[in-house]
Amino acid sequence: MKKLIFLLPLLLVSYANADGVFLHHYYEDVYEPNQKAIIFFDNGNEKLILQVRYEGNVSDFGWIVPLPSVPDMEKVDAEIFYELSTLTSNENINFGDHSWKDGVSLIKQEQVGIYNVSIVNATNASLLIQWAEKHGYILPKEIDEAVQYYIEKKWCFALMKIDIEAYIKERIEWLSEIDGRIKTISDAEKYLTIDLINDISLKKSYNESIASKLGIENGYDYGGWKWLYHEYWGWKSYGELKTWMYFDVKYSIENEIWEKGYNEVMQKYEKHGIYAIDEYDLIDRICYRIYEDIKEGKLYSESIASSISYFGSSRYYYLVEKYKGKRNEIEENVIDVIKSKIGVEEIKYMMHRGDIQAIEFIFKSNKIVYPLRITSLNGKATEVLLYVFSDKESHPKNYEFSMEYSDWIAPEDVMNYTILGKFVYKKFYLTKLRAVIKPEKMNEDVEFYFSSVTQPDNTNTNTIYPVIAIVAILSFLIFKRFQGRHKIK
Repeated sequence: MKKLIFLLPLLLVSYANADGVFLHHYYEDVYEPNQKAIIFFDNGNEKLILQVRYEGNVSDFGWIVPLPSVPDMEKVDAEIFYELSTLTSNENINFGDHSWKDGVSLIKQEQVGIYNVSIVNATNASLLIQWAEKHGYILPKEIDEAVQYYIEKKWCFALMKIDIEAYIKERIEWLSEIDGRIKTISDAEKYLTIDLINDISLKKSYNESIASKLGIENGYDYGGWKWLYHEYWGWKSYGELKTWMYFDVKYSIENEIWEKGYNEVMQKYEKHGIYAIDEYDLIDRICYRIYEDIKEGKLYSESIASSISYFGSSRYYYLVEKYKGKRNEIEENVIDVIKSKIGVEEIKYMMHRGDIQAIEFIFKSNKIVYPLRITSLNGKATEVLLYVFSDKESHPKNYEFSMEYSDWIAPEDVMNYTILGKFVYKKFYLTKLRAVIKPEKMNEDVEFYFSSVTQPDNTNTNTIYPVIAIVAILSFLIFKRFQGRHKIK
């Protein structure tokens, strides 16, 4: 079984039977950089979140990441990189409890999302390569020097393969605990959709509903429990129903005005008893009339909607069903949400697009770690995009990165970000860095130094300094007066 191996973050190893290549674009934050990473560094602990891109047959790929100590691992929603893009358009390392023995030691093995991950340590590069090849990886000979670099630093290695079948099995086991009828992904989509619609139809609370077990957010945002609930029962207030018809009416009226002219269109609707001061007022008044017609149960032919050139009967009756809460569309919406929570379709789509699921490594370190030395085997210039969260502004000291963002980020700044809000638990300084680095320049890992930026507070220094000066002057005068009195005595 032949496997290619990714080396952090993107090492492409080419063989005669391998056709994988990597994309190189240098203008897009969210999907295009060859390697994306987020680093949270706080009090000797680092969270390193990685995502890579690829082209080719995913069964031909593996991934190896050198780390300074044995990590805990979690899968991470790749949406966090989109949120960050939006938000920003001493060697005494604790190696954990494992011991170092001659040869290669398998410390632990876990399924983390789509990855089958083996954490190993080794005392010799050739032995690590032999172990990797024995377990289905094929490594190039020139990897020896890079691997030995990390072995001498007493780092361990995370070797990863993509195992979709194991991921699906894990998801089915989890979902079957929620509904015992689930044996396949198709079962999950079928039964969970029925379960969720039943919970909504019975007006169950969020905590009573299967939505809470699936981790569906209890909110009004698209895909949230409250959004689904209101979709099912219909948008029965004018303000909410208006949002569904507003853009249809706006498009229709603008086209009529473009074809016939503003005055002619206004005269047309004045015959229907609608008088407006301008185009936007006209749109609002027509929306209100359509709502009243729907509320009164009028047929399309009886409604003001029938007089709008581009507002057809199908759209009108769609709104009628929406108002009554009888749209089958709710089932479509629920299925979309269920599929998202099952996660299989989303993962397959991401992989088809070339994005591999993000993964988080949590480990002890006395300094910020971003392993880049091993990426030199990529053989091509690699674009690196880093988001570094720490107590101070951080700067790479041995590579030239451009700084694209630099500011304090507090929990309240990201409270509306679904993924990022879970990571920013205190005030961090966020530095966004980007570089395109040639392989011959990757002779060591990225090292950082910190500037002396201090946390801002709400103190108004323009007020404090005058107060301090006044207090100092008064204290001096009181002292002189007391001293004068003392001399007189």
